Amino acid sequence: MAPPDFSSLEYWETRFLGGHEPPSGFEWLSTPSALEQLVLEWHSSLDLLPSSSSSPPRVLHIGSGTSSLSNSLRTWLSPSIPPPNILNVDYSPTAVVWGKLKEEEQILNTTSSTSPWSLIIEKSTSDALSCGPLLEGIEPLTVLARNLARISQEGGTWLALSYSSDRFPKENLEGYWVVEKVVKVSARNGREGKEGEEKVGVPVVEHGIYVLKRTGKAVERTKPRTFGRDFLARSWSLPSSEDRQHGEKPRSPISSWDA
Repeated sequence: MAPPDFSSLEYWETRFLGGHEPPSGFEWLSTPSALEQLVLEWHSSLDLLPSSSSSPPRVLHIGSGTSSLSNSLRTWLSPSIPPPNILNVDYSPTAVVWGKLKEEEQILNTTSSTSPWSLIIEKSTSDALSCGPLLEGIEPLTVLARNLARISQEGGTWLALSYSSDRFPKENLEGYWVVEKVVKVSARNGREGKEGEEKVGVPVVEHGIYVLKRTGKAVERTKPRTFGRDFLARSWSLPSSEDRQHGEKPRSPISSWDA
């Protein structure tokens, strides 16, 4: 039996519509708390980032699914970063509807700012995309790195929780991003017994949170455009501020909601 294609919209729509998700949502690899310290470190370092705008920084959560990370981001970053500056995106419309219903108090209009994103955060979205086929002969992770580079500010941060010990080889990042560090976190693998006792014989498994920094290398406008609508859907990317000036809008089936 062939493994599921975690990069496909069909897989996620079937999962979300088929009753495979717990009513409270599902957390891939780890709970949002694993990312809290790194998010707070990023928040405390904002004064060191170059900025062309006096508006609060913007946070982009890609591949939001049914995780509660959107809720956690709002809690961790309030009040200095308002809810409209935290955008959750997923190319599954069902996942976005779920997120809206779970957060009835949120502001549902999309953010109107066109400034670059200061923080991009994800839980295993890069892992899912890496399972997909080549896109016009190029690995999906490479094209994702390009498109995220287009919409991220120089010096911006990309936090990626991954099960892979080598998720971001330099050749995939093409000089647009550099891996600053990898923070290990324990995987939920059933080692804990009753009352917190550790089970004997169960191996220790760790995931990694990759901290990537946006370099000053410019992305050629012709590169991302060659991949068209299908790539943009797969990568959960949004138009850059430059694209917005040319009248471009987010491509369907990308969906989003503000935190």
